[in-house]
This record gives sequence, structure tokens and C-alpha cells, in this order.
Amino acid sequence: MEMESSSGQGGEFQTDTLLDFSMRWIWRDDDPETSPAYFFPTRFFTTLDEDPEGPAAVSATWTAKHNIDIFKKQFVFIPINESLHWSLCVVVSPGAITNEYVDEDDQSEDQTFPCILFLDSLKAHRKARVANKVRNWLNHEAKRLGKFTELFEGRHPKLFNKDTMEVIDPEVPYQDEYVGESGAFVCRCAYALYLMRHRRITYGSAGLETRPYLRDLITNSPEFKFNMRDFGRVGDERIWKPSNTVFVDMLKMLDSADGDNSDVVFQIGKGRKTKKKKGKELFHAHRNIIFARFPILASLTEGIEDGTPIPIEDVDPAIFRKLLRFVYGGEVPPKDALKDEARALIQAADRFGVTGLKLSAEVELASSGINVENCAELILFADGTNCAMLKEAAMDYFVDNYEEVMASEGYKDVKESPDILQELLLAMAMDKKKKRPASDVGNGDIKRMRVSNLRHKLDKKGLDVDGSKDMLVTRLESAVAGEDGGG
Repeated sequence: MEMESSSGQGGEFQTDTLLDFSMRWIWRDDDPETSPAYFFPTRFFTTLDEDPEGPAAVSATWTAKHNIDIFKKQFVFIPINESLHWSLCVVVSPGAITNEYVDEDDQSEDQTFPCILFLDSLKAHRKARVANKVRNWLNHEAKRLGKFTELFEGRHPKLFNKDTMEVIDPEVPYQDEYVGESGAFVCRCAYALYLMRHRRITYGSAGLETRPYLRDLITNSPEFKFNMRDFGRVGDERIWKPSNTVFVDMLKMLDSADGDNSDVVFQIGKGRKTKKKKGKELFHAHRNIIFARFPILASLTEGIEDGTPIPIEDVDPAIFRKLLRFVYGGEVPPKDALKDEARALIQAADRFGVTGLKLSAEVELASSGINVENCAELILFADGTNCAMLKEAAMDYFVDNYEEVMASEGYKDVKESPDILQELLLAMAMDKKKKRPASDVGNGDIKRMRVSNLRHKLDKKGLDVDGSKDMLVTRLESAVAGEDGGG
């Protein structure tokens, strides 16, 4: 599984999303309240590290908001992405910190050992810095929840410190000359520890008498018997290979297109009268390329003589330029631009059948663009543009935050849509029965699949991945029925 990317902001976004999805998949069947494990998303440590409020910011966004008591957990997983490299921090049994505040004579080998595990395939991140950030957050959480008050009073203003919450980097399979595999490494280590979630780490099992610590419990455990080569590189990356420049060359062709070397001209404007003529812009293109890549957009050129401007209204020229750059070179805007213009890109891409760009913008909105204020309107927007993943994510957000969303301005429009209201009520009922859509269901329960899983299966079969969830379900059911029938 290749998870790293060097394609700039867009690549970082795709990597973050993939790793967070993998982490969610690991504990997909667990109840967050009762599970001995808890997984935070990538943004957790980024916020803890970069936000001026630090611990207070992550508490407000995650633990306080969702009533998470991390002191009841055996393992708390915190993935870290810095400088295009991944590492994993795992807080072990923070609720057992009281064991560190008893006399050594009273400590027994059977008592739970609180610590921080740090797993870094290249040892590129500073474990001491990471651990210090995490300890500060643990102290904040303990005070917020009123934990260990007898220890905080007087001589222990920082209950969690480098002496009481030691950071340990156990020996595990590390990267050496291989690159681009740290994301897969983090997922593999997280899964190995997750399999051990019911196994207590004690002072005895930690092997504190000899270094390296945790040799028997982790290093030699069957869960960690994997090799970095398992993550698979096709070919030897130390051998230079020429780059594929076809998309770069195609974009050069688009950028140099003019009246002499092109046969299609699009006249783009927003469709409203202005005193200046800057509202419309001409884009030169090539008929054969557009026909081969996106027939819906190409259909506008049928019956039009070469060089005759084809007027298209209600589209911003900057958005249309991004559509053409995707058509020619598969270029996806950087993460920030994609997020800011996601709705406009989705509407234009949906209108002209530029599916890949539409889905890329949809993923950005679904992953990081939903909040209390826009949740309701995004549900309606996604329904109107057949953005199945965005609609699913927005409805999930509604189920988790329904009181706040129902009090928002946008919810007034939802109340005027009986069909959407019925879907929301059904989603809430399914949530109470713990029957939300899942990623691990088989072909016998296609209707319960997550949209991402539906698209993955359809894509593997070479079928269209665009459309509402009902359309995707029908498409996959037909394909499976055809296979079962021998067709």
C-alpha cells in the first residue's frame, strides 16, 4: 500500500485522508465509549502543535465535544504527519498514572505501566518534543475532567511529565534505504497494537530492568512480525527511470492554444450584465482532445464551425480554466483552493461531466468542510448535485450534532424538503440501532455499504462511480447479479 506523496498540497491531503480512513477502518466495529482503544485523526496533533491554544483547542474540538474520557483507554492513537513523513504516538493507560506516585516498595510487577510509545520508521521526528506536547494535553485533560485532584494539589502541578510518563520507542521493523512507506508503517503498527488492546502493559511485562524496553511484549510479539519490504515497492527506486511527461505536455498545449493552432473557442461569462467587458473570457481548445476525454463538454461543439466562439454562461472563467486543466492534464487544484472553490467546481464539473474533478472537490468538502453552520445546506447541495459521499458525510455529521444543526439558519430549508427530512430521521433511527452504513459488509448487503466502498467496487469493475447512492447501489447490484448469473 503506497501512502506517501510528493505532489504538494493536493498529495498531502490525499495521504491524510487515506491514513485517517485506514485508522477508522481498524476500529470500525468498536463503540468509541466502551472500546479500550481510541484513534484520533491526523488533524489532532497538527492542531495540538500549531494552534496557540494547544491542549484547549484539541479538547474543544474532540474530547470535550464528544465526551471522550481518554483516561479509561488502554491505547490512545495519535498519528503525526510532519515534513512529508509519518510517525505514530500511542498513549498507554494514562488512567494508571497514580501508579507512578506510590513508593517503589509499594509498586508491584502486576500494576499497569503508563507510558508513551513512539514509532517512527525513519526516526525522523523528535520523540521528546512530541511527548512533551502530548503530556501537556494529558495534564489539561486531567484538570478538565477533575481527575487525580489529590495529586494535582500542592507539589504536582504537572502530573504527567518526563519522569512519570516515559516515552519509549520499542524495536520494530524500521525503514532504511526505502522511502515513501512511513504511512503504511504507521497503519501497520497501529493495527498490531490494536490487536493487543485487551493486553495490559505492566511494570513486569515492560521489561524495565534491561533495554530496549518492551522487547518481549512488542518487539518479539507475533503481531509485530512484519517487514518493511511487506509494504511493497514495485521495482527498485534506486534505479533512475524517466518521468512520464504526457500530462505536462498536454497542459503546455492548452496554455499555448490560440486562434492559429486550435479549433474550439469557449466564451465564458457569468451571465449578468456589467459595464466592463471583463465578465467574459475566451478559451481556446482542441476538439479531438475534449471529445476523447469528456463527451458532455464536447457535445457543445457539435455543429459549430472552427473558431466560432461557443457562449457558456453562469460559469466563472477561473472555474472553467480549472476544468480545462483537469481535462488536459488531470490537474487537481491545491488543497486550499480546492476547499475554497469546492462548490463552484462541483457544480461546473457536474454540469459538463468532468467527473474526476467533481469527485476530488467532493472528497475535500466531505473530509474537512462540514460544520454546524453549513451542514444542513451541504446536505441539500449534495442531494442536488448527486454527491453521494458528501451527502453521507454531512448526514453523519447531522446525526452526531443534530441539536446544534437543527438550530442553524440552514436547517430552515431542510424542513421544506420532506424527502430529506425522512432520510435524516431514518439515519438517526439506524444510528440508534448501530446500523450506520459500514465499510466491511459483503455483496449480500450492498445497501449498507459506505459510498467510498461502493465506488471502490464499481471502479474495480470499470463502471461509472458518479451519481447518488441509490444509483451506485443499483449499478453494483446489477453487476453482482450479472456475475452470479454467469453473464
